[in-house]
Amino acid sequence: MGLRTWLGLKKRPRRDDAVWWSGKIDTILSEHITDPDFPVDIVYTWVDGSDPEHRALRNRYAPEKQSEATSGESRFADRGELRYSLRSIEAYAPWVNHIYIVTNGQRPSWLADHPKVSIVTHDQILDQEYLPTFNSHVIESALHRIPGLSEHYIYFNDDILLLRPIRKTDAFTGNGLMIDYVSEWMLNLTQNTSRDTFTAIAARNAYHLVREKFGTCITQRIHHAYYPQLKSVAEECEAMFADTYHQFRQNRFRETTDVLCTGFLHQAVAYLTKRAILASAPYWYVKVGREEALYAYSRMLSERGTPKSRMAACLNDVRDDLKDSDWHLTEFLERYFPAPSAFEITNRTHASPSRLVKHDINRKRYAVASVQVDH
Repeated sequence: MGLRTWLGLKKRPRRDDAVWWSGKIDTILSEHITDPDFPVDIVYTWVDGSDPEHRALRNRYAPEKQSEATSGESRFADRGELRYSLRSIEAYAPWVNHIYIVTNGQRPSWLADHPKVSIVTHDQILDQEYLPTFNSHVIESALHRIPGLSEHYIYFNDDILLLRPIRKTDAFTGNGLMIDYVSEWMLNLTQNTSRDTFTAIAARNAYHLVREKFGTCITQRIHHAYYPQLKSVAEECEAMFADTYHQFRQNRFRETTDVLCTGFLHQAVAYLTKRAILASAPYWYVKVGREEALYAYSRMLSERGTPKSRMAACLNDVRDDLKDSDWHLTEFLERYFPAPSAFEITNRTHASPSRLVKHDINRKRYAVASVQVDH
C-alpha cells in the first residue's frame, strides 16, 4: 500500500489552486491510548513591517535588486492575524504550557502582560554577526534557542489558526514522538524552475542535506500548518549542519541558499532518527488575495463547531484580484473568533507601547527605544 493510499489521499490538488483543503476529517492516530504528561509550548514569529523604524532598518539593508518575494512590503505586513491566532489557542488548546512570540524587539500594542506569554527578541536566539535579519528562514533556524523552551513545542506562523479543539496527541504521541504532517504534494527536486518560491528552494536544499547525511529522505512536503517540534532534534540539526547554518544565516533577506529548518529539515531528521511518525491532517490553505478566499471563509464558518470542521487554517498573504481583501479577512476572523482572549488589552487607551530594536545608521549600533505603533 502506497503512502498516499495509507493516508487516505486520492487526488492531488493543482499547484495553482488558490484555496484547497487537505486530508480526511479524522486523523489516522488512535487517541487516548497514552495521553502525554509532558509540557508543550507554542512559538510564534511576528513582525509589524509598517512601523517606520522597522521600514527604515529594512531599507538600510535591502538588496539593490529588490523583489516582492524577498523584501516587499507584503512579506512583513501585519494584518492582525496573531490576535486571532491567540484567540484560537485559548479556545481550542487551553492545555498549552507557555507561548513565546519571537520578534525583532517589537511588541503588539494590543498584547496584555500575561504570565503565559513571553516576547523573545532576535538577539536572544541569534548571534550578533547575523543581525539584523529580515529572513524568516534564518529566524526559524534558531527558535530552539529560546530560553526556557520546553523539549516539546509547536511552531506557528502568525497566520495559522486552529479551527476546532485539538489535543496534545494532535502534535505528539503519548510516548513523546512528534508528528510529521505530510502534504499531498511532493517536493520539486528539479533545479530552480521559474515557479519555485524561496520556500520551495529552501525545502529542496534541506532535502539534499538530509539525503547526503542519511542516504535517504522523505519526499513529501510538510503541511503548511502548525509544526510540532522537538528541541533536541533542532539542536542536533544545528550541530550536524553547522557550516550550512552559518552560511545561510548571513542572508539578511531570503536567498536561494536558505534552508527550510522548521518546515522540512526538522521533520526529515526526526523521522529518520525514529523520533517522529508520519500522518495527515485536515486543514485549509487560503490565499487571502484571491476571489476563492470568499468561498473558503464561507465554508469554514458553516462548518464551525461541527464534525466537518478541519483542524487548522493557513491564511496566506498572496496578493492577486480580490478587492478589499483585508476587510474580508478581518470580517471572517471577527466572525469566527468574536471574543477577545485573556492575552489582549481590551481598552486600547491603556495599550503598552511597542519596544523595538532601533538601528542608529550614523553610529552603526543598536539601541532599544520605546515607540508607539499604530495598529
